[in-house]
Amino acid sequence: VEAVDPSGRGLGTLGVGEVFGEMALLEKRRRGVSIRATEHCDLFVIDARSFDHIIDTFPEFRTVIQNIARERAASTSEFVRSIQ
Repeated sequence: VEAVDPSGRGLGTLGVGEVFGEMALLEKRRRGVSIRATEHCDLFVIDARSFDHIIDTFPEFRTVIQNIARERAASTSEFVRSIQ
């Protein structure tokens, strides 16, 4: 899948086993980008209520997701700076 900004410009790609939407779930906000499939893919969806239950029940999973979000935020910031 490919992450795209509101204008449709590609921001990056995600591969097998990667996640998206974690920042919005953790911060309880709307996503700032959209995702589009670039080829056939199987997606697994989790709603906010279930996500909250899982991270409350399994704190180690919360840490993993927070680390993913932190790394993505850092790489996104670097990308935005590079195109400005």
